[in-house]
Amino acid sequence: MKKRLILLLSLVCAVNSLAIVDNPGGSTTAITSTQTAVTGVPVQVRVNVLPEGPELCLVDESGSLIQNLDFDHGTKLKGTLNKSQVEKMVILKRTDGKPFETDNGDSIKNYKAKFEVTSPYFDSKTHEFTLTKLNSASSQGDNPTIKTTLNYLDHDISVRGTETHVKTLITSVIPAGTKVDEGLYIGTGTFQATLKSAN
Repeated sequence: MKKRLILLLSLVCAVNSLAIVDNPGGSTTAITSTQTAVTGVPVQVRVNVLPEGPELCLVDESGSLIQNLDFDHGTKLKGTLNKSQVEKMVILKRTDGKPFETDNGDSIKNYKAKFEVTSPYFDSKTHEFTLTKLNSASSQGDNPTIKTTLNYLDHDISVRGTETHVKTLITSVIPAGTKVDEGLYIGTGTFQATLKSAN
């Protein structure tokens, strides 16, 4: 019983030692000569390492495997937006970083790579991506959807077997003048890369 009590007290002390703050946090109207206003966010540092091999993967500029390709335009204020642009570099490669032709003998010396977005909300002709408002603190409003444009290399790219990677810059652009209401606008889909023989 005594050991359980000591363990419980240790857990309570550990929890109390963590700074619990919100974002947005304290109000500036509460600041006095003895009181402060605080805001903060959780912080975590970690790294996950995967095995290497001939499998294709998509990585960012730092060489980290892309789990989710997020284009976060941040938090805006209700009304009319200024132009908002977010860009990401996506690189297609083997997980071991070797040339694409490695382990294929002399059978394939040239390839074609292609990047594409698949989503019912994406128009491949105009590259417009429709974002739908998921929730709102108020009524639905006059703007249940908005559009962003996803620009990237969408044609067949010639790749030599001796090359180790293919890359494209992707930009998400919400045009100036876009009207928005309160709530979270989001569009989902899949960004994928295909590599095929060009022999």
